[in-house]
Amino acid sequence: MGTVGVLGAGSWGTALGVHLARVGHDVRLWARDPALVNDMRERRANAIYLEDVTLPETLTVTDDIRDAVAGSDLLVSAIPSRGCRAVIQAAAPHVAPDATLVSATKGLETGTWLRMSEVIAQELGPGRPVVVLSGPSFASEVAQQLPTAVLAASLDAEATEFVQTEFRGPAVRLYGSADLFSDAREDAYRPQQSVNFVTCHDGFTLNDLVSYNQKHNEPNGEDNRDGANDNRSSDWGVEGPTDDPAIEKLRSRHAKNLLTVTLLSLGLPMILMGDEVRRTQYGNNNAYCHNNELSWFDWSLLKKHSDVYRFVKHLIYARLQRDVSKPEYSMSLNQLLQKRLVNWHGVKLNQPDWSNHSHSIAFTIESLSKDVMWHYMVNAYHEALEFELPQVKDASHWKRWIDTSLASPDDICYQSDASITASGKYLVQPRSTVVLIARL
Repeated sequence: MGTVGVLGAGSWGTALGVHLARVGHDVRLWARDPALVNDMRERRANAIYLEDVTLPETLTVTDDIRDAVAGSDLLVSAIPSRGCRAVIQAAAPHVAPDATLVSATKGLETGTWLRMSEVIAQELGPGRPVVVLSGPSFASEVAQQLPTAVLAASLDAEATEFVQTEFRGPAVRLYGSADLFSDAREDAYRPQQSVNFVTCHDGFTLNDLVSYNQKHNEPNGEDNRDGANDNRSSDWGVEGPTDDPAIEKLRSRHAKNLLTVTLLSLGLPMILMGDEVRRTQYGNNNAYCHNNELSWFDWSLLKKHSDVYRFVKHLIYARLQRDVSKPEYSMSLNQLLQKRLVNWHGVKLNQPDWSNHSHSIAFTIESLSKDVMWHYMVNAYHEALEFELPQVKDASHWKRWIDTSLASPDDICYQSDASITASGKYLVQPRSTVVLIARL
């Protein structure tokens, strides 16, 4: 492992320095304030920002910028935007010619309105690769070694790969990306340039999407005129809450369908707070103005809708099991998506129905290692549909992982526990999603 210089001993700079030291680097953390440096040396902690995190022995704190920068293979700037240029100017004479620069600072420079990566490039001169780190991430979570994924963007693919490798640790992953994306309309719909979601803070919650035909914004004081009218929702027979077990079962099934296609999607998924327990706003799709039970999290729903909560936990667990730690899988998101092995089907293999009236789709995904396959079948029709299954070496290899038509706990299991076999065809119940898994 090499030597890393980290400029800035705020919460983010300290957390990155601690992480890089933990994964084996010799880290030199620079702080402007000599008093802070002495205190961190004595306490072996940053009492201002991360007092409960012990600094590793391989992390040295200094207020001498030359000591922090000279000889570093990797230089990380975590300086606030208002002071970034001055610090980089002071560091520039000591930066090694072959050092890779990382900008971990958000914001623009006041007056020039340049990104921090542009400020660094200006001060260090042309030809030096700069890699930008972008969240969402939290310093405290990185320092506590909680799972964190960060985007690494640069015009220099080799520099991006180098930074990915140097930062890689048990709880931290960097995903590479091009610095700029095309603004062409046709490119905007590609998975590497989009966020996959069904509901967000604007509009219905997931529960209300499957429980209301119309918005109910009367509590907002605008005579129900505010908020969108086109919600693409359905109450399935009763507007709002109901004690009808058949309707409640169908609503939970639809919630699980939507959560499945969101959390197992290619690209970045997003879910709304409380959707994992069917949190309701009672049909209000514009609740920004409320600080009451309309917008609060109702913890009793953890018990009431424990089946949906369990279902979401299994989906998240499965997503986190995707192995990106192997060197051969160290690639940008664009590269990963370009290498994806997906075949589209309908109820018949290789015959997807893309028409406007279609109510079904199926697709098969093969892992990059080519030792696992998943077959997804989505039936939005009001009748059961029989889907043909792709052939595998052993017909018994197809195991049922997910079937949203089944009651919990049969609706989903750990992939390693999938045991119910399927071959030839699978009958997907009305308005249900099924995912099979085969280990080759």
